[in-house]
Amino acid sequence: MKINVEIDEEIKAIEVLIRNHEWNEEVQELMECLKERKRPYFVGRKGEMQHVFRAEEIICLFTEQDSIMVRTKQGIFESFLSLLSLPSENNE
Repeated sequence: MKINVEIDEEIKAIEVLIRNHEWNEEVQELMECLKERKRPYFVGRKGEMQHVFRAEEIICLFTEQDSIMVRTKQGIFESFLSLLSLPSENNE
């Protein structure tokens, strides 16, 4: 995959262009990942229970074995998302 970033002070909003020779699973995954970035809430798991939290509730992220963990004031939860899908200050 080739990624280009162009910074232009005249551009007012982020624009994403995906180019490929066909619509395939990789293109679909990229589309889904980009759509997820605007999600207003996230879901974490603690045992059998699921917890819904907003991006601003996240204190920190860390890995434990093969899982991404999310720490909030309510506790520590296993994330269902990849690190690229989780919120950051630059996602807005």
